[in-house]
Amino acid sequence: MRIGEFLQTVGTTLDTVRHYESLSLLQPARMNRQKQYGPAEVQAFQVIKEFQQAGLSLEDIRLLFNLKLAHGCGSAELVQGAVQQLDSQLRRVEEEFLRLEKRRQFLRDTLAALREETGV
Repeated sequence: MRIGEFLQTVGTTLDTVRHYESLSLLQPARMNRQKQYGPAEVQAFQVIKEFQQAGLSLEDIRLLFNLKLAHGCGSAELVQGAVQQLDSQLRRVEEEFLRLEKRRQFLRDTLAALREETGV
């Protein structure tokens, strides 16, 4: 499929696709000087979005894509890289959760004290 159809299929913008191509995250085939996007590019785009939703940066994702290119899909190196990236992201999320929990408790305590003091 050509770029317009690809954009419609994955629901994104030309700028996003070009950016992903510049990072070598998407590598469409070329036929007669035109880029052709197929199921592999659709799948790669979906993987990028899933990893972004999990909080991984494009640089983290690029590392994983490079491992896939170098060692193959399902390789021990790719799986180990994915585990490391996801484990690191999970630790960041857990740390953020603790910070938010402390903020929530502070807000609850402060509101309770103000309500008690003012009768509101």
